[in-house]
Amino acid sequence: MTTRETFLKKFNNAFVENDLNFIFDSVTDDVHWEMIGEPVIYGKEALVEAMNKVKHSREMTLHINSMLITKDAAAVDGSMTMKDSDNVEKKYMFCDLYKFSLSEENKIKEVRAFIIDVTNAPGDKENSKQ
Repeated sequence: MTTRETFLKKFNNAFVENDLNFIFDSVTDDVHWEMIGEPVIYGKEALVEAMNKVKHSREMTLHINSMLITKDAAAVDGSMTMKDSDNVEKKYMFCDLYKFSLSEENKIKEVRAFIIDVTNAPGDKENSKQ
């Protein structure tokens, strides 16, 4: 496993574990963070503010399907499950695209996150049993 692969696994697990310090330490001061369909977050301070607002207290599970890594970019896709405010389990598929700073080791300068709710998607093994 490469250093970058290990870092990306830790970075994604930091969301599950609410390890905001690791997330903040892993991005550049001028980070651009975009969750498709939401306003882009510019800068570490704005990211800290946004993350503190959405910090979850519910149990989450994460499964990484694959990673593609180059010198200055990476893509990670996988799935996650968590319970909503009504204690109903929701399933999401995600693909995160990362760009890394070339001047700072393992610092993310840009994230584009695609997240899709597949809880009731056709073909979902769990839902097809119902």
